[in-house]
This record gives sequence, C-alpha cells and structure tokens, in this order.
Amino acid sequence: MILKYTPEFRRDLRTEKEYYINHDAMQYANEIGKKILSACANLKEYPHYGKSAAERFDIDTDMKYFIVGRYMIFYRIEVDVIEVVRLFNTQTNILFRMFGIDSTDFESEAYWDE
Repeated sequence: MILKYTPEFRRDLRTEKEYYINHDAMQYANEIGKKILSACANLKEYPHYGKSAAERFDIDTDMKYFIVGRYMIFYRIEVDVIEVVRLFNTQTNILFRMFGIDSTDFESEAYWDE
C-alpha cells in the first residue's frame, strides 16, 4: 500500500514541531516528529491498526485513528492508499476541529435543539 500525507497533516506536524522549537526544545521536536512519522509508516504493514473514529466519536466517518504519545492521528484506508489526514494534540477539541461538531456544551439549547 502507498502511504500519503495530506497537506493538512503536514501542516499539523510542522505546527507541533515549531511549538517545541519556539520553546527551546529542539531535541523533543525532532524526536516527536520521528516518532509520529515512524508510527504512520507502520500503517503500510498494519493498515487496520487504528480504531474506528465513527465508534469513538459516534459520528458518520470512514476514518480510523491511533494515538502516539499525546497525539491522535487520523487516517483513512482507500483501495491501494492509506491517507494520513490530520494530527491533533489529544487536549484539542478534536470533534470541532476535525468534524465541525461543537461538543463543549451539552446543556445548551442548540445541542438539544430546544
């Protein structure tokens, strides 16, 4: 299978690395970048390694995800391609950033459509 990284994933990874570089943690920036890319490369041999994002977030999506350290990596499996789509820090509001779903306030009238 071919492993493909979306421009959004590349931007996400670059942003995370830049954060650590700007906080004088160049070694950690390089280590986490290598660790994430190595884990993604393993998808070529184990494409079904990740868990279903549909089940995890109770939404309609074909994406899968896995966790590396404090990062959640989203990908999808196509015919001959594994597309690595996005990378998020697990403390991010992933539902909103990834799927546009506001999950911060379940008590609001908008959430319950009242």
